[in-house]
Amino acid sequence: MTGVDANIFVALAVGGHPLQSRSLEHVAAALAAGHRLVTTASVLAEFLHVATDSRRFNPPLLMEEALSWIEAWLAREETLLLAVEDADVQLCLRWLRQHHLGRRRILDTQLAATLHRQDVRRLITSNPDDFRVFGVLELVVP
Repeated sequence: MTGVDANIFVALAVGGHPLQSRSLEHVAAALAAGHRLVTTASVLAEFLHVATDSRRFNPPLLMEEALSWIEAWLAREETLLLAVEDADVQLCLRWLRQHHLGRRRILDTQLAATLHRQDVRRLITSNPDDFRVFGVLELVVP
């Protein structure tokens, strides 16, 4: 399995994004290698927040477009939405304390903890520095 970060969803969905073609290549390579693509609900919420932000994109996705994009992604048989379990939350809290991480690192730490606890060892992300501290993921950067 290969995890997908919110910034990759944004790159895939927002027309003209500078990382769009390289993100598509990495997603295609993961699928060609037989990997399922996994994410969490909080990653999808972050995607909605970012992709529809007119301060970041001109034009941003309309909320309806972003919702339809997520629904199409989740309908694919090679994708999976991971449920965040109690043990994932406990690991997230432990890592936040252990690595002295602040509020801007909460969602990335939660994603890393959930992926790690659920035996996902690869993550496609354009922000590898947000995940290196944990030392548990192979980071694939477009």
